[in-house]
Amino acid sequence: MQRTLIRPVRWVPTLTLIVGAASPLLAQVIERPPATYRTPTVYLAGPSWVTATAAVPTRIDLKWAPVGDTFLYRIMRSSTSDPTEIVLNEGVQELGDKNFFYFDYLPARSGSTTFSYKVYAVFVGTDGSRTVSASSPTATATALPPVAPKNLKHRIAVSPIMGRLRVTVDWSPVANATGYHVFQITKLGLSPLPMLETTIKQSYLVIDNVVPGQGGTVCVVTMYEEFLKDDTVRSCDLVLTAP
Repeated sequence: MQRTLIRPVRWVPTLTLIVGAASPLLAQVIERPPATYRTPTVYLAGPSWVTATAAVPTRIDLKWAPVGDTFLYRIMRSSTSDPTEIVLNEGVQELGDKNFFYFDYLPARSGSTTFSYKVYAVFVGTDGSRTVSASSPTATATALPPVAPKNLKHRIAVSPIMGRLRVTVDWSPVANATGYHVFQITKLGLSPLPMLETTIKQSYLVIDNVVPGQGGTVCVVTMYEEFLKDDTVRSCDLVLTAP
C-alpha cells in the first residue's frame, strides 16, 4: 500500500494595501485627530508639604518645599468665614533656609478665623505660557485674636510749666507688640487734652502742658506690625482734670 505524507500548513499573516483606498495614513491621523481625542494630561508635582503658622495677630506665615528650579508659585486661600478659594498671590516668592515662605497679612477682624492654604508651582514655557502643577497638601491655621492693652490707668501731677498739669497714661506691655497707637476721643463739654494721635513703642504716654479743666478719653490699640492694628480692640481711660 502506498502512503501519502501530509505536511502541516503554516499560516502567514499578510497585509494587503489597496491603492486609492479611503483609509487615512498615520500622518493624517496625527495631523487631524478625531474629535473625541483628548491630549493626555501631564502630571506636574506640586510642593510636597506646606505649613501655616499664626505667628502674631494680623498675620499667618507660610512655608513650603521648593519644586524643581522654579521660583514662581500660586498661593490659594479660603477660610471658615469665606469658603471660596481665592488666589492670594502668584509670582516670584522669597527663598530662605532652603524653603520658600510668604507672609499673609490678614484682613481686619480676622481673629479666631481658620484659614486654609494650597500652593502650586508655576512653570513658564519658552513661549511665555504658564503651566500649573498639582496642588500641595492643604495647610490650616487659626488667626490669633489681637489683645488690647491691660491695666490702663493715668496719674496727674504738677507740670514744670507754671499753672499747668502733667498727665501720664500707662498700661501693661502686650506680648509680641511692636508698638501702640494712642488717640483721644473728645468728651462733650470738656476742652480736649493737648495731645496728638500718635504711635509709640513704650507702654506709657506723657501729656504735658495740660490746663486744669481739660479732659478726654485716651485709647490705646496694640500694634503688631507697622500700620497693622484693629481699632475695635482697644483699651480706653477717661482722663478728667479738675479746674
